[in-house]
Amino acid sequence: MLGGKVVAELDSTGYKRMGHIYAGGMEIATQTIWNPGGGWHLSWTSTNPVTGTEYTTDENHYIGRKEIDPLGADVTNPPQAIPSPEEPPFFNPKFDHMPLEYAW
Repeated sequence: MLGGKVVAELDSTGYKRMGHIYAGGMEIATQTIWNPGGGWHLSWTSTNPVTGTEYTTDENHYIGRKEIDPLGADVTNPPQAIPSPEEPPFFNPKFDHMPLEYAW
């Protein structure tokens, strides 16, 4: 612990499994170690203090984004609209005699 923040998490055998890096009281990076002495993963997180949006990148150049609404819910991926299978939204009966092709 450093300033009340956890900077390392150890397993029951004493190996470091998780590391945390802080700046200005906010966690900016995590290190996950799945094979002590060999395998590790590092990801950096940048959080917008006004909106709560998080941007994450790692050593493989992955970039992720997480959008948070004012109540703290994750709204990164809004629900998809379910199209009506009966008819297209632009259907007009006066053109009913004309062939109309559309694909969902």
